[in-house]
Amino acid sequence: MGAIGLLLLVGAWVIRYRPELLSGDGTMTESGYWSYPRYTVAFPSVEIANDARAFFHVKGLPRDPMTFMLNSVPPANAKPIAAVDLVEEKDWTLTVRIRDDEEQEIYGVSARLSEWHTAQSVGDSYSWHTSLRDMNFSTRRDYTIEIRVSGPLDSSGLFLEPQLTGGGNEFP
Repeated sequence: MGAIGLLLLVGAWVIRYRPELLSGDGTMTESGYWSYPRYTVAFPSVEIANDARAFFHVKGLPRDPMTFMLNSVPPANAKPIAAVDLVEEKDWTLTVRIRDDEEQEIYGVSARLSEWHTAQSVGDSYSWHTSLRDMNFSTRRDYTIEIRVSGPLDSSGLFLEPQLTGGGNEFP
């Protein structure tokens, strides 16, 4: 019986996720097993402007359920509170499409900013949509993330930093 337990432990060690598996446009941060979220994959910022569009490629995502979020980033030299200005822009539409390496859309949403949920603190403002929560990915597949911002702006000087977060242990 002990040999079977040892074999299961070795097998779990071999198949566990390792952040060095990530490749592509994202940068991985791992906070540790007992933290929540454990993994954060940050992508380059996208300026908020009418018809702004960005594409990111990534492979080797964790198997843990992930949530797609957009962190509003204020312009350089601005006070952190500028990040919360996104809440006032109800006419903007954010479109996010996630496709696999066979060009199949596996997750996606196109909704006005008012339909996105926003969490704010003194220095941060994150937006997420319920359609982009608890997403499961394969470590072995390539994914393309398309982000499109449309609205009545030519340029705002604000940026959105796309992130995938998840994994870890959330305690009550």
